[in-house]
Amino acid sequence: MIAGICLLAPPVIMACLREKFMEKQWDKQGRILNYALSVLLLNFLMLLILYFGFHNKDNLYGKLNQYNDFALKYIFLSLFIAAAEPAAECFFRKKVAVKIDLSRKPKDINWRLAAGTYAIILFSLNAVRIFDHNFWADEAFTIQLVKNKIPGLIAGTAADVHPPLYYLIVKAFYSLFGDKGVIFHLVSLIPCAVILILALTLIWKRFGREVSAVLITLSCLSGNAVRFNVEVRMYSWGALFILLTFYEFCCIVGQEKKSSYVLFVVFSLMASYTHYYCLLSVSFFYLALLFLALYKRRLSWKKVLASCMGAIAGYLPWFFVALQSMLSRVDNYWIESIPSWRASVSYLFSGKFGILVWGIFGIGGVTALLYETRVLDNKKTEDGRRLFSVSFDRIVFSDIAIILIVGPISVFGTILSAILISYFVRPFYTLRYIYPVSIVMWMILGIVISRLKGRKVYIVLALIYMLTVFGPAYHTTYTKEREQNERFEETLKLTAGVIRQGDVILTNVPGFAWTVGGIYYPDIAVRGIGRSLDVELEKDLCYWLVVERWKEIPLVFQELKEKGFSYELIIMDGNMGSYDTTVYKVTADDR
Repeated sequence: MIAGICLLAPPVIMACLREKFMEKQWDKQGRILNYALSVLLLNFLMLLILYFGFHNKDNLYGKLNQYNDFALKYIFLSLFIAAAEPAAECFFRKKVAVKIDLSRKPKDINWRLAAGTYAIILFSLNAVRIFDHNFWADEAFTIQLVKNKIPGLIAGTAADVHPPLYYLIVKAFYSLFGDKGVIFHLVSLIPCAVILILALTLIWKRFGREVSAVLITLSCLSGNAVRFNVEVRMYSWGALFILLTFYEFCCIVGQEKKSSYVLFVVFSLMASYTHYYCLLSVSFFYLALLFLALYKRRLSWKKVLASCMGAIAGYLPWFFVALQSMLSRVDNYWIESIPSWRASVSYLFSGKFGILVWGIFGIGGVTALLYETRVLDNKKTEDGRRLFSVSFDRIVFSDIAIILIVGPISVFGTILSAILISYFVRPFYTLRYIYPVSIVMWMILGIVISRLKGRKVYIVLALIYMLTVFGPAYHTTYTKEREQNERFEETLKLTAGVIRQGDVILTNVPGFAWTVGGIYYPDIAVRGIGRSLDVELEKDLCYWLVVERWKEIPLVFQELKEKGFSYELIIMDGNMGSYDTTVYKVTADDR
């Protein structure tokens, strides 16, 4: 409650003063927009002041609710800024003359310049995170795999139930730039840069700036994007290829050019060769094309069938490898539980869209669809009133209406198929597998906003909400990663020089024995243990015990004593593979 007052009350003063100083009477919609912009600007300025001026890195919302003195200081400073900013704006407007000569469409150019600046800022928030060298188990697997020659790489990824395209991309960068952590992260960040360029160019041109703004924000700032934009895995590339496939699908529905069909097949194959769930997602686009061509007679059935045959021919070389790989993992795949429908849908927006937000999104989507099918009409009468009419006499499926239907079908169809396969065959689905298709739902959100009356107000409110919920989450993630990496660097520094060839590392850290240990200690034997030791110890060897910090292993210590070994604490608060670790040196008592 207190935080809400601190964040939302001072912008009222700013909005009123801006309207007064501008000497302009706004209508209701203009006042709402003015207030929304004031909320965004004022609190952004306050965050900058607190972060850079007072080095405040705590969660702002929680701190305002917990500390009354801090909230009081915050609201006084916020009120001062709320009064000072409109006054300064008025002064510069009256006293400073700035003339900018832009040749064509100045409004569009200004908006695109602002969007480009916004995109660069958000991209930078991801780029500063590529210098992390602390890889978890799956990332370490990627790094180990790409060090093989291409035949070994393909064999390895076939056994790991993933297609080879992503690994081949990483292999190319590894071959060119060497074994560097920043390069591995950079490979995953490249799709984010391409998505931003697409948002500012092709998507802006076809769908408008609202769609571009939503896509820029979510592809850089949503919790899942923040993770996968730098994680050394294939999910960011899968999202890029699905976006490109969906865009070409939209182009086919709108213009049906041959080039769009060719690019659609190429991008869908690239998605399919990146992840099997990407294959599942793009298959819904093919089904939609077949429906539009063979049933609705809207598209050329020859071009659609040719595209389908091209896709089948392009994937056929890998199909039997994929089938054999899946069948071999039916009895021994690592996934044990099946994510629920609710958890899966929530994951599309990183768990930050609650039931209320989804309800608003759903109502907006249905309303936009009713407008696009001409079922709902909204006209202004001569006396200035709004007349809403509903008619089912002539339903028209516009290009946007088809996109609004097919996009969600692809997303929810992927989720439903994943759950059903896992239920009837065995669990083959974890939440991160649907991250790539999330980008289609982000596009749909932007398209819905762009097709509604009052879209300027809606897009501002949507951006404010997304920045409010995703901004603090990013700060928490960045702070945690930086702190973990600092402890990892210290752990590596203290152990890399003393753990020597011939020593043995014993660990219960997940994935350490599988991949992580081989990355940081390539010449050292690593053996996994459970709650007990379960391994025979040799008196003439030096052992290192790397265990999860908060995971109790009293049986291990007891067995060590019984076997005549003593242990010495080397690192209490370390980090390895993104896990908090404690390191002990283990030697025989009579050594």
